[in-house]
Amino acid sequence: MLDSVIAVGGTQLAVSGSKYSESLWDGAGGGCATGIPKPSWQHDPDCSYRTVGDISSEAGCSPGVAVYSDLYGGWFGVCGTSVSSPFSAGVIGLAGNATGEDGGKNFWAATQKQHKRYFHHPSGGSGGTGCNYLEGCGRYKKYYSGPGGWGSPNGIRAY
Repeated sequence: MLDSVIAVGGTQLAVSGSKYSESLWDGAGGGCATGIPKPSWQHDPDCSYRTVGDISSEAGCSPGVAVYSDLYGGWFGVCGTSVSSPFSAGVIGLAGNATGEDGGKNFWAATQKQHKRYFHHPSGGSGGTGCNYLEGCGRYKKYYSGPGGWGSPNGIRAY
């Protein structure tokens, strides 16, 4: 994982009546990409390598995202970063800013006010077994968690 790419984590969406919630997807992972140099724009304290997870979107497997393919016989569910990464690429495409992203730099450089306005911040769940911001149990700068990054998009403005 280079500093020139956006690292996408995952969330799990759930509905109860007319209310929706978003939690960290338990398969998202997080942590440090050992051996990958830390980009100059990442300043979190507990990882001396590239911190994994810049942003996130739906990746949960219950029920997963419905996909249709004639090749595979119709509708089926897909989950994991096989869903969250292309979804995030689509949001970046909608924003018309693919060449201006500079990896995850823009997400890390955003102000706390921008993070609050432009991202949904998953609550609950955990991407790992530890209990720190890198594993999803706790937050860095109020909004960041390794498995969920800075959050999932609330529109296209952050992109």
